[in-house]
Amino acid sequence: ACIVEYGPGTGAFTRELIRRRSACTTLLLIEYNRHFYEKVKEQVRNEKNVYVINGSAENVQKYLIQYGITKIDYVLSGLPFASLPSEVSDCILQNTRSVLADEGKFITFQYTNLKKELIRTFFPKIKVEKEWRNVPPAYIFTCEKNEI
Repeated sequence: ACIVEYGPGTGAFTRELIRRRSACTTLLLIEYNRHFYEKVKEQVRNEKNVYVINGSAENVQKYLIQYGITKIDYVLSGLPFASLPSEVSDCILQNTRSVLADEGKFITFQYTNLKKELIRTFFPKIKVEKEWRNVPPAYIFTCEKNEI
């Protein structure tokens, strides 16, 4: 299995992913911010099958080739689609759709519903949940490529 995390930041979700994954699951972490990249890289330095990349989620295909990964089972993202330039959002969503396994899921948390329809153009099936325990409350979109 393969899980990709876009923008692990300080590693809060990363730590949970590592704790819950099976030993044979590959975890690919893509962090754009150099400071957060260094921080997460240090946190996972002793973990097997965990790779940290200082780069953009726009280039996910290139990174998969680099690590010999053909398909992703899950993509977890905290990227703020509401504040990214639309061409960057489109590129990330299109590339995510193309590398996600047919039964795979793209899970993103957002602080607004503003980009739900944009995301739906790439992932027609979206389940939305609101997480009230988060401050501020966040929307969790669980997205699939196929309607069925």
